[in-house]
Amino acid sequence: FPLLLLSIRRAVMSPWTALLGGSAVIAVAWYTLHFHFTLILLTGAGLYCIAHAVRQRRQTWTIVLVFSGMVVLGTTIGLLRILPTLAYGLLSFRTEMPLSYVMDRGIGTRYPLLYLFPNFPFPLLRGGADFSPYVGPIVLACIVIGIMHHWRERRVRFLLSIYIVTLIVAMRHSPLYALLYHIPPFNFLRSPTRWPLLGTFAMAALAGMGFD
Repeated sequence: FPLLLLSIRRAVMSPWTALLGGSAVIAVAWYTLHFHFTLILLTGAGLYCIAHAVRQRRQTWTIVLVFSGMVVLGTTIGLLRILPTLAYGLLSFRTEMPLSYVMDRGIGTRYPLLYLFPNFPFPLLRGGADFSPYVGPIVLACIVIGIMHHWRERRVRFLLSIYIVTLIVAMRHSPLYALLYHIPPFNFLRSPTRWPLLGTFAMAALAGMGFD
């Protein structure tokens, strides 16, 4: 993910190098990661591309075109794995899961406590995640410090917005997830609790700002 963001940042200075580097990262992601995580990576990179393009007003279209080229070229290279996987995936029972069943598997009241207590059983609480969001008290304090001391910076508000949106998508009976459920290629995904992974990258950046 950091390599893809770096390629986007270099889209203006060296567009061809950025195009090839970003395409290679996306191709490797298609071949090595779960498809859900690859789509999450591309979604986060797309949001970053938009924010970076808005900031670099004179080079907006260059950045957008280079990133679009990365996605097209990297995905084309990854078709060797994508097409067979989709063919077999359509035979899975997951494709028949109704929206109500999928949305009921979102995060709930148990999730916030997992930031401080990893894998701790909380009676009467439900709604965990596919992976633990545990960061510990020190990192959590750095995140809070980063938000408080850099709140006026656009990048902080951007990162915090990404974190909040991914949590909303992952919540049980989320209207945002219901919308994504009907939009290709997100309609192939059946696990809303994986979306906070994108928020984790935002949290890591905020923790670094707070540590500095």
